Amino acid sequence: MEDNYIEWAESIFSSNRMKALLEKIDASDVSVLSSPHARTVFLSLLRALWYEYDGLIYDYKRNEHTSLSLLAWRTRNVLELNLWCRFCREDKANAEIFFKEGSKDALNLVESIEAWGTKTDQPQDWFEDRKRSKEKVIEEASMHGHDDLDGKYIRISKAAEACGYGACFNLHYKFLSKFAHPTAFRLFIKDDKKEIARQAHSFLKQGALYFHDGFVKLERYIEESE
Repeated sequence: MEDNYIEWAESIFSSNRMKALLEKIDASDVSVLSSPHARTVFLSLLRALWYEYDGLIYDYKRNEHTSLSLLAWRTRNVLELNLWCRFCREDKANAEIFFKEGSKDALNLVESIEAWGTKTDQPQDWFEDRKRSKEKVIEEASMHGHDDLDGKYIRISKAAEACGYGACFNLHYKFLSKFAHPTAFRLFIKDDKKEIARQAHSFLKQGALYFHDGFVKLERYIEESE
């Protein structure tokens, strides 16, 4: 079965399904997509899913000195995008929640930089630039109807649990993270070319599965919503 994952993923492009779904989402109205920003969310998720999987393929084929860390990172990215595809189609309100998360993420980043500036005694004009960045994030969020950006953003593990996918997601995420980061586990793996090649191909198959599954979930969601 695992050997079919890559073929399944490839069939999405060879059959023109990717282009067709992108066009269908772009042409859909609010009544189909459930919220004002769902079109943006689904188009962004679909394109990101495509780009990350395409990057995984490229890195697998072109990486002369096969880096398991790079391939695991790419595969984990596809896994995360798969989860957000699940989350945003799980409930009609979730796409809007995820869109708002973009503003909360941006605000969190600016505030983290501000906190660093305070601890490192940056000059006043440096803080003025950060203040303008913060105001811009808040203003743009308000334009989209999101005035309250308080509170932490959704942890991906919590989103997985909300989709009934928590245990499986956490296991896959933990496994991939052990390779994506220079953990002690990763550093002490023997440099065996055959084993590295086997594991690299395994990451490619995992990525193909996550990509195909995420794509199909969005494809079916749009079909069922029409």
